[in-house]
Amino acid sequence: DGLAVALVYENGQLSYGLTRGDGQSGEDITVNLRTIPSIPLSLRPVTGLNLNSRIEVRGEVYLPKAAFAKLNQERAANEQPLFANPRNAAAGSLRQLDPKITASRQLKFMAYQLILESDQPETHQAEHQLAQQLGFADNADNRLIVGLDSVLEFWTDFESRRASLPYQIDGLVVGLNRTDWRRKAGIVGKSPRAVIALKWPAEEVTTVVEDIIVNVGRTGNLTPVAVLRPVKVAGTLVSRASLHNQDEIDRLDLRLGDTVVIRKAGDIIPEVVKAILGLRPAKTAPYRLPELCPICQSPTLRVEGEAAIRCSNPTCFSVEARRLEHFVSQAAFDIEGLGPRLLERLLELGLIKNFADLFRLEVADLAALDGFQEKLASKLHRSIQSRRELPLRRWLYALGIKGIGEQSAGWLAEYLAKQPAVEAALQTEPLAEGALSKALAAIPLTDWQELPGLGPVAAQALVEYFNSPVGQELIDDLGAVGVRPLLSLPAAESAAGQSLSGERLVFTGTLATLSRAEAEERARQAGALVSSSLTKQTTHLVAGEAAGSKLGQAQEQQIPVWTEAEFLANLD
Repeated sequence: DGLAVALVYENGQLSYGLTRGDGQSGEDITVNLRTIPSIPLSLRPVTGLNLNSRIEVRGEVYLPKAAFAKLNQERAANEQPLFANPRNAAAGSLRQLDPKITASRQLKFMAYQLILESDQPETHQAEHQLAQQLGFADNADNRLIVGLDSVLEFWTDFESRRASLPYQIDGLVVGLNRTDWRRKAGIVGKSPRAVIALKWPAEEVTTVVEDIIVNVGRTGNLTPVAVLRPVKVAGTLVSRASLHNQDEIDRLDLRLGDTVVIRKAGDIIPEVVKAILGLRPAKTAPYRLPELCPICQSPTLRVEGEAAIRCSNPTCFSVEARRLEHFVSQAAFDIEGLGPRLLERLLELGLIKNFADLFRLEVADLAALDGFQEKLASKLHRSIQSRRELPLRRWLYALGIKGIGEQSAGWLAEYLAKQPAVEAALQTEPLAEGALSKALAAIPLTDWQELPGLGPVAAQALVEYFNSPVGQELIDDLGAVGVRPLLSLPAAESAAGQSLSGERLVFTGTLATLSRAEAEERARQAGALVSSSLTKQTTHLVAGEAAGSKLGQAQEQQIPVWTEAEFLANLD
C-alpha cells in the first residue's frame, strides 16, 4: 500500500514525476521524488534499448513498516499527530513543501510497468526484468504462474505470510503475461481488463453504536451516520460509518446502543456489516430519519421510487455548502485551498451565495478572515482566478446536475462541442450574455435520451436543470464573471475528417490490431458516439473475435454489424 506514481525519463534522465490523479492529469511531485534513493535519476544503459526515447515507469512509492514505526515514534516524541497507516504516511511525505522532509522519511519505490516509445517487451515478466536492468528495484515475491488453480493457491499461501512482509499489502494483483493479450483486453474507464486485484477478506471487529447523526448533502439527501465507540480496524481508529439511507438501517435493523460488526470495504471505507441481536439493550426502538431537516428545519420528503429522503428546501445552508464543495473539488474546478470549513465560513459571512461569487472575492475579503494573512489570501485569490477557463467536461460536472458523474460529463462535452449553438456561444469574446444558457435549454429531451450512456433519469435531469430559472441564472452568472468552458474536441478530430459523424457504435469481442480503448477513442475522434450497450439508436455493432451476447442481440434487433476490417475502412 502506497501512492501510485508515473516517472517520465527523456534522454535517459528523470524529467518529471506525477501522481495518478484523475486518470487524465496528476500532481507534479518531481522535486520530492528525486529525493527517494530507489528512484534512479539516470537510467542504466541496456543493450538494444534507445535511452534517447521517452520511457515511462509506473510504480508505487511506499513506506516500509519499520520506517513507519520509527516515524510515528519520532512524531510521538515531538507531540505531533501520528500517521494512521503506512499508505497515508507515504502520501503525506510525497506532498511535503520541503523536499528535505521527504528525503528523511525513508520512502521506497517499486516499479510494476514500463511504457516505451519503441516496441514493448513481449511479456510482462520481461518488462520487470528490463526495469531491473534500468536500475529499478523489483519485488522478489513476483511470480510467473500457470493456471488459475495455482494463482489461488499462491494467493492463499501469501495471505499466511502477509504479516511477516516488510511492507503493508491488502491483496495481490494478477495480470496476463503476454503483452499482445494485455493490449487486446483493453481498458474500461480507468481500469485495465488484463489485470485484477485479489484482496483478502476485510478484518471484522465489534463495537457499539453510541449515536446516529444525520448529514445533508448537495442534493439535499439526508445521510445517517453511525457514531461508534472508537475501535481500531485495519490499522486505523474508526469512530464513524455511513448508514446510507433509511432502507439500509431497516435492512440491518439497527438501533441505538446496538453492538455491531464493522469492517473496511476495500480496506478503506468503514461499513456496518450487521447488528448482534443477542447483545441488544432492552427497550430499544427502531430508528427513523427525522421528518424535519436537521439543518434548516424544513420538511423532509421521499421521492417515489428512490431510497433517499431529502430536505425540501433548495437553499438549505448544508445543501449550498456541499454544492460549493463539489464545485471546487479536484474533478471539477480543482481550486486548491478552498476546503469545507472555509466555504462554510464564506457562506456564513455572506461573502458568497453561489458559484460565481467565488470569482468576485477580493484579496481584502479573504485577508479579513480569522487566521488569514495577506500572503495566504493572495495565494488563494490567485488559485481561484486561475480557474476561469477549464474543459467543458469539468464545467458540466461542477454544476452538480443529478445523475451526471465524471464519465457522463465527458460524453456530454463531446456531444455539446458539436452543437452549433453551443459552439457559437462559447466562441464570443466576451461571452454573450445568456447565449450559453439559451443554447443548452433549447436541446430537447429526445436528443438527450439518444445519447449513449445516459439513462432516462439523467436525461430528464438535464432538461429540468437547463430550463430552470436557478440553472439558467447560475450559468449566466458564471459567464458574467468570465468563467469560460473550453470546447474539448480531440486534436486529431479534424485530421480524421469526421468520417464517422452521426454514427453510434458499440464494440464487442477482441480486435486484432487495436485494444478496445484505442478503437473507441479513434471512433470518437472520427465523430462517432460510443456506448457500452445496444439501443435503438445504435447504428453499428463492431464485432471482433469471441464476440459475446451483443452479437446475437444486434442480429435480433437488425442492427448492422461491422467486422474490424470494415470499421477500419470506414475510419479512413
